Amino acid sequence: MQSLHSTAILCVNIQHRSSEPEKNQDPSHGASHTEGTSFTKDVELQSNNDGESDAMEKPVLEDPNIVNWEKDAPDNPMNWPSSKKIGVVAVVAFITMLSPFASTMSASATLLIMSDFSSTNQTLSASVTSVYILGYAFGPLAWAPLSELYGRLPIYNICNILFLIFSIACAVANSLGALVAFRFFAGVAASCAITISSGTVTDLYPVEKRGKAMTSMILGPLFGPAVGPVAGGYLAEAKGWRWTFWLITILASAACIISFIFNRETYSYVLLKRKTVSLKKETGNTELRSALDIGRTPRQLFKTSIVRPIRMLYLSPINFLMSLVMAAVPGLTYLIDTYTVYAASVSAAATVFRSLVSALLPLAGNAMYDALGIGWGNSLLGFMAVACIPMPLLFWIYGEWLRNSKRLSRVQF
Repeated sequence: MQSLHSTAILCVNIQHRSSEPEKNQDPSHGASHTEGTSFTKDVELQSNNDGESDAMEKPVLEDPNIVNWEKDAPDNPMNWPSSKKIGVVAVVAFITMLSPFASTMSASATLLIMSDFSSTNQTLSASVTSVYILGYAFGPLAWAPLSELYGRLPIYNICNILFLIFSIACAVANSLGALVAFRFFAGVAASCAITISSGTVTDLYPVEKRGKAMTSMILGPLFGPAVGPVAGGYLAEAKGWRWTFWLITILASAACIISFIFNRETYSYVLLKRKTVSLKKETGNTELRSALDIGRTPRQLFKTSIVRPIRMLYLSPINFLMSLVMAAVPGLTYLIDTYTVYAASVSAAATVFRSLVSALLPLAGNAMYDALGIGWGNSLLGFMAVACIPMPLLFWIYGEWLRNSKRLSRVQF
């Protein structure tokens, strides 16, 4: 072999695993879910005059100032005992069920409310229920980004207290206008659990184990609206319409208490940030930084986070179309598996869309039934639901292509 007259430098990355990494790892949960040890070696090959190559291996150590989850770290929510995870999920599921339960409980008492306030305005009558759902369209725009900045737990607790306050205000309202206004703000506060509960599940479970936990979260929005009108109707007839709100107040008080006692912070970004601060104090090393820290100020993070749900709604065809489906049928599990890191934001985007539909449709209900009649009016709603049937199948066939499309890969959420 002839001697080479130039020097060849080759950088070879060697990944060594003692076992296979866990599939579908969420990037938001750091390195604690990857088995084995990884290392990188730079191999420099230099040709000598005899044509022989000398290989010099130089190990490159990871940055010691990066704070990440250790393998099997007990403070990582993914590694919590099952009993602790179930406890957190149960608390959040209860709060999630209470929110839609309160949305429909007063529906059966609408005639009593209108009679008590001597009003015959049909729009105001529908607003008692629909304005609460309208609050769902505004609350998620704040709660989801705030939960991804400051953690899930403080947002849960703040919203539980606000929901309790506005539920009391509804019970003692002395005018129909005041009742409608208080219902709106109660809906804004109640939208918290609907919005960020999926983020809590994503924090606690890997993708292959999320099914059961997500089922408990989805049961709330399905079970609550079904039971609410029945319970509200009997209670309003027996005790008066104000007692429907007093019952909501009692349940909201229970939600506040159990959340303060049993709920825990689950968001890895916040937990790693706390761990970093603690290590800085212990070691005196001010160069330590969280593995999930992207180097932005809180103000920059808030500006990005506050517009993320809207951007996800109109820039992502997956999110927009699945949100359209969710106006009629649930599609939340698909969404949080698609956008794992920003599960709360994608839930917020979907909640905003379906809540706008749910809030505005009742206001048009009387006019629709007057024009079409009961039969064709209900048929129109059925046709809208039928139009959504092909969408899950289309996502099953084309979902991967949409997720990997060049247009979406350039979108930064």
